[in-house]
Amino acid sequence: MLADGVVLASEVVASGQITIDASASTVQVGLPYDAILRTMPLSWVAKGVTIQGKTKRISEVVASWYASGDFSIGKDASNLETYSISGQTTSQDRKTFPPGFDRNGYIYIYQQSPEPLTLLSIMAEFQVR
Repeated sequence: MLADGVVLASEVVASGQITIDASASTVQVGLPYDAILRTMPLSWVAKGVTIQGKTKRISEVVASWYASGDFSIGKDASNLETYSISGQTTSQDRKTFPPGFDRNGYIYIYQQSPEPLTLLSIMAEFQVR
């Protein structure tokens, strides 16, 4: 639940009504869910040669967002780092990924917050072997 853009604790609907402990001009209510995004496998073609099927290591990711709340980013669903955003802001930040190569080079985005999330870009710095 959001009240004037501020996250409130989960409230219970009783007799078709919700009571909140704060006054607000705009209240957004809905069922909670987890938003999970996984990018396509990292792909690149240079001079007629593709990196598909080769092992890759994403070392850093730069994410840019617009008027968004907290979200997490990582190389898989169990290795995520959270962007703790104070209020809904527009910004850009860099996260270092843990070491390790794999054949896909996925980037995972995960959000539990009821705040909006508008990703403008996700840029990866990576190596190929």
